[in-house]
Amino acid sequence: MGRVDSRIDEWKRKLIDLTRRNRLLFFRPTRSSTLRIEEPSSEDVFKRLVIDEKPWEFFIPPEEENELPDEESDPQQSFREILDSQKGLPKSKEIERKPSELLCATRERGRIRAILRNLHRRS
Repeated sequence: MGRVDSRIDEWKRKLIDLTRRNRLLFFRPTRSSTLRIEEPSSEDVFKRLVIDEKPWEFFIPPEEENELPDEESDPQQSFREILDSQKGLPKSKEIERKPSELLCATRERGRIRAILRNLHRRS
């Protein structure tokens, strides 16, 4: 029986990879496959996924409209939006996300889609 027990112990050791190949233990953020979630909190994410058994979706901002301002619109408002976008501040018009959506630190539509595509391919 000693030989069987030693084989089982060996399998147990190999089952959990404690080397640097295990990305769960030795995580490194990369530009192409890492999204940082800003909202909601990790407790809310856990509650919805594990306890409520409901999925999450990622908030993907709508495409930006590259339209010229109408002549009837307020020129000061357009100027403020241009300055805000150059400073990286959110636009005056706040876009609402659904309660079932995760808000990422990155607000670039194309980048979020590319990262999600990379994660999907790797999974």
